[in-house]
Amino acid sequence: MVVTIGRRLKELRLSVGKTQSEVAGDIRFHTKTLRRYEKDQQLPSTDYLIELARYYNVTTDYILGLEKHIPVEVNNVAYTDEENRDMFYEKVDGDAEYYWIYYVEQKDGSAILEYQSQWLGFTNETPPKELRGPVSVDAYKVYNICTERYTSPMMINNTEDILVFQQKRGHAVIKACLCTDYFPEVIEPIVV
Repeated sequence: MVVTIGRRLKELRLSVGKTQSEVAGDIRFHTKTLRRYEKDQQLPSTDYLIELARYYNVTTDYILGLEKHIPVEVNNVAYTDEENRDMFYEKVDGDAEYYWIYYVEQKDGSAILEYQSQWLGFTNETPPKELRGPVSVDAYKVYNICTERYTSPMMINNTEDILVFQQKRGHAVIKACLCTDYFPEVIEPIVV
């Protein structure tokens, strides 16, 4: 998937949980102007680009697609395995349905979002093709599998967590309800 200026701006806006009208009001743009930027119908002028970068606290290079990841400030704090596990477990909402998602790095430096899926059946085509869709997971089991095979997964319970995951990548356990707005490709059945 090609990363455009409009796509970056939309992702940044969604990551802060605001509507186009709210962002436009905050930075004194016209909502139509922001809408055109997000739909790649118009490129922002240098002044608007700088204003948007300041608003979202990113570089102009990130918005332009010259940087792949937003630099994330990380406290230089080392946690034990038990502390990591306890922090993850505290975030699990026992009433929520979760999916396991992860980024797979490509040779060209890009990454593809993938997820744990289950067999849903076959299409009516000739020859039939397999249909797959997301499978609900036990967050605790995913944590144990990830820490044994990869690294500790991230817990995604809100929109702020989504931006960090998109920057950090790796593995994550996400509330299913968040996929509808932020990762719709996860909830739509795929043909294999």
